[in-house]
Amino acid sequence: MHSGYHLDEAVYLTSCKPPSGLAGGATVAPNTSLTLREAVRVVVEDWSTDRTRQFSAVITRNSGPVIQWLDEIRTIYALSQHSPTL
Repeated sequence: MHSGYHLDEAVYLTSCKPPSGLAGGATVAPNTSLTLREAVRVVVEDWSTDRTRQFSAVITRNSGPVIQWLDEIRTIYALSQHSPTL
Protein backbone atom coordinates (compact mmCIF):
# COMPACT_ATOMS: atom_id res chain seq x y z
CA MET A 1 0.00 0.00 0.00
CA HIS A 2 1.20 3.53 -0.76
CA SER A 3 2.49 5.05 2.47
CA GLY A 4 0.61 8.30 1.80
CA TYR A 5 -2.82 6.69 2.20
CA HIS A 6 -4.17 5.54 5.55
CA LEU A 7 -7.28 3.61 4.54
CA ASP A 8 -8.82 3.64 8.01
CA GLU A 9 -8.29 7.38 8.53
CA ALA A 10 -11.44 9.43 9.11
CA VAL A 11 -12.03 11.73 6.12
CA TYR A 12 -14.79 13.99 4.82
CA LEU A 13 -16.47 13.22 1.50
CA THR A 14 -18.23 16.00 -0.37
CA SER A 15 -19.57 16.46 -3.87
CA CYS A 16 -20.49 19.65 -5.69
CA LYS A 17 -23.62 17.94 -7.05
CA PRO A 18 -26.32 17.42 -4.42
CA PRO A 19 -27.63 13.89 -3.83
CA SER A 20 -30.58 12.94 -6.03
CA GLY A 21 -32.22 10.47 -3.67
CA LEU A 22 -31.54 6.77 -3.48
CA ALA A 23 -31.26 6.24 -7.25
CA GLY A 24 -27.76 5.15 -8.20
CA GLY A 25 -26.72 4.05 -4.72
CA ALA A 26 -26.58 5.35 -1.21
CA THR A 27 -26.70 9.06 -0.68
CA VAL A 28 -23.98 10.85 1.21
CA ALA A 29 -24.66 14.22 2.77
CA PRO A 30 -22.17 17.04 2.30
CA ASN A 31 -19.20 16.67 4.64
CA THR A 32 -20.01 13.11 5.61
CA SER A 33 -17.34 11.56 7.85
CA LEU A 34 -16.20 8.14 6.63
CA THR A 35 -13.01 6.13 6.54
CA LEU A 36 -10.89 6.71 3.44
CA ARG A 37 -11.61 3.10 2.43
CA GLU A 38 -15.38 3.70 2.59
CA ALA A 39 -15.22 7.13 0.92
CA VAL A 40 -13.43 5.82 -2.18
CA ARG A 41 -15.87 2.88 -2.31
CA VAL A 42 -18.85 5.26 -2.30
CA VAL A 43 -17.37 7.32 -5.14
CA VAL A 44 -16.38 4.34 -7.30
CA GLU A 45 -19.28 1.95 -6.61
CA ASP A 46 -22.32 3.86 -5.34
CA TRP A 47 -21.85 6.86 -7.62
CA SER A 48 -20.87 4.78 -10.68
CA THR A 49 -23.96 5.86 -12.64
CA ASP A 50 -23.47 9.56 -11.89
CA ARG A 51 -20.30 10.71 -13.66
CA THR A 52 -20.83 14.38 -12.73
CA ARG A 53 -20.96 13.48 -9.07
CA GLN A 54 -17.89 11.23 -9.39
CA PHE A 55 -15.88 13.97 -11.07
CA SER A 56 -16.90 16.54 -8.43
CA ALA A 57 -16.03 14.30 -5.45
CA VAL A 58 -13.62 15.79 -2.91
CA ILE A 59 -12.10 13.83 -0.04
CA THR A 60 -10.60 15.99 2.70
CA ARG A 61 -8.15 14.36 5.09
CA ASN A 62 -5.90 15.53 7.92
CA SER A 63 -2.86 13.46 6.95
CA GLY A 64 -2.28 14.94 3.51
CA PRO A 65 -3.59 17.03 0.66
CA VAL A 66 -7.20 16.96 -0.51
CA ILE A 67 -8.03 14.12 -2.90
CA GLN A 68 -10.08 15.54 -5.75
CA TRP A 69 -9.11 13.67 -8.92
CA LEU A 70 -11.17 10.66 -9.96
CA ASP A 71 -8.04 8.85 -11.19
CA GLU A 72 -6.46 9.18 -7.74
CA ILE A 73 -9.69 8.02 -6.07
CA ARG A 74 -9.76 4.97 -8.37
CA THR A 75 -6.11 4.22 -7.52
CA ILE A 76 -6.84 4.34 -3.79
CA TYR A 77 -9.92 2.18 -4.35
CA ALA A 78 -7.78 -0.43 -6.13
CA LEU A 79 -5.28 -0.34 -3.25
CA SER A 80 -8.10 -0.78 -0.74
CA GLN A 81 -9.29 -3.92 -2.56
CA HIS A 82 -5.90 -5.55 -1.94
CA SER A 83 -5.46 -4.31 1.63
CA PRO A 84 -7.03 -6.15 4.59
CA THR A 85 -9.35 -4.27 6.90
CA LEU A 86 -8.40 -3.86 10.54
